[in-house]
Amino acid sequence: MLNLDELLKNAPEDKCDGKEKTQSTTAKTTKDKTQKGNHELLNRICAAYKYIKDENGKPYAEVIDPHGKSTIIEVQSEDFLNNLKNDFVLKHGKFPQITEIKNVADLFHYSVKTSESTETLCLRFGEKNTENYIDLNNSRNESVFIWNNGWAITTNPGVKFKRTGQQKELCRPADSDDGDFKLILKYLRFKNKTQEMLTLATICSLVRTDIIRPILCFVGPPGSAKTTNAKIIRSLLDPREPSMNSTMKNAKDLALVFSQNAIPFFDNQPKISREMSDMLCTAVTGAGFENRSLYTNGDLHHLSYRRGVLMTALELPSLMPDFLDRCVHIELDKIPQTDRRSDQDMWEEFEEDKPNIFAGMLNTIARAKLWEPYLNMYMKPRLADFARFGACVASVLGYSENDFVRELLRNVEDEKQRELIINDPISMAIVSMVDENGDFEGTTDSLANALNRYIVNPSQKISAVTLGKNLKRIASHMSVAGITIEKLKRSNEGSRCRITKCAQSSVVITESDKHYASLSQDSLTTHRDCELSKENLFV
Repeated sequence: MLNLDELLKNAPEDKCDGKEKTQSTTAKTTKDKTQKGNHELLNRICAAYKYIKDENGKPYAEVIDPHGKSTIIEVQSEDFLNNLKNDFVLKHGKFPQITEIKNVADLFHYSVKTSESTETLCLRFGEKNTENYIDLNNSRNESVFIWNNGWAITTNPGVKFKRTGQQKELCRPADSDDGDFKLILKYLRFKNKTQEMLTLATICSLVRTDIIRPILCFVGPPGSAKTTNAKIIRSLLDPREPSMNSTMKNAKDLALVFSQNAIPFFDNQPKISREMSDMLCTAVTGAGFENRSLYTNGDLHHLSYRRGVLMTALELPSLMPDFLDRCVHIELDKIPQTDRRSDQDMWEEFEEDKPNIFAGMLNTIARAKLWEPYLNMYMKPRLADFARFGACVASVLGYSENDFVRELLRNVEDEKQRELIINDPISMAIVSMVDENGDFEGTTDSLANALNRYIVNPSQKISAVTLGKNLKRIASHMSVAGITIEKLKRSNEGSRCRITKCAQSSVVITESDKHYASLSQDSLTTHRDCELSKENLFV
């Protein structure tokens, strides 16, 4: 190992004479004075900037160019260093050294990061004093601000926005009088009016950072326009390049997606783990992600966010109760070939209509905000603020606020019933038996023997006694799958029952669900009844 004392001891002596030493000392003193002077000048330039922290505590500087244009730049970024150098050259007519610039930038980065900041940066959407803001991300630095019963375009919003390199410019809305939000229905495909109502209300909620916004998930087979629906919504609210985020692979990557996207969009999302499902739930309700910082032993790096989410999938990627409580899922059917249209033609028409659609959406949000404080519900789903605002949006658009809340509750509860069926081996055995053999009528003993053919796990095989005790419980949630179970009059052979399949059902159990259930069958789950009142849901 090298010894510093030995290196200094064995170093060659300085051969220069006294005059050379004096010149060297003078030059060094002059250089030190120059560096000190440059440092002070750079400090003055940096001190003139306004500093803000984002939701993760990362420092940014608001820089005003000679034309009065404001730009938000991350401190220590390449853009910040170049801006600092340019300002120095313009004011003092000389170039500072890069080390001088970096040293000053590091100092201000530390100073801002450890300071108490009262203002935070927003990503695309913001809120202050009940007013909502949308960053148009254009060269004029325009934003939309929305208040109760009105909206306008401004260059001086009440919040500051940060921008990422992938964000694209939002279209400028048309005049308020030309707005028509329902024009978007020309480009979105649904099975019924209920899906229209739920989707339009959710779209309006996605711009509001002051309420918890849901996951909007389009579910359907290939060719059902689920991806097109989501792309249109993202193009309207938060256009980016690329338009879709990669599927969820690990917690760290997912946290980065949430921190860099105002409305993350996951396309064709497969089944996700409990960990990923929990991260989605915390991203919706407002939490964050924490891990060890690189090249440190104990420092933690923290990302904070609260987002609405767009998602498409062949089937719901999670059946966890917390996920279902935060998800508005829209089940789509495959589009017949005769109803398909050219993508190019569709997108060209949509771009022409987008300003009017955007203005109509802003009109809808403003009017819904006006009514929102006066609407009280006595039946509230998990996302109560979203439900109340969504009911106001539904009413503004000509739907019934009662229908919105009722269908929102049913949207969640039907999937919970589906989860109960999939996780219950007896229920899944009944579904498989009816799909294969049709209706059943007979004794519970013969039914138990028939069902045991479809139960994979030997430890979960059932007897006639066990089946008889559970039929009433099972019947309560099998009805949503279109299967009716009724007990018949007892015969000499024993207890009897009838199982019939109806044409209509709220929940469809797919072959994939059957496969999933066969791999992960659990013990019998207890059923929580949920009855939707047909009375008025508002006080």
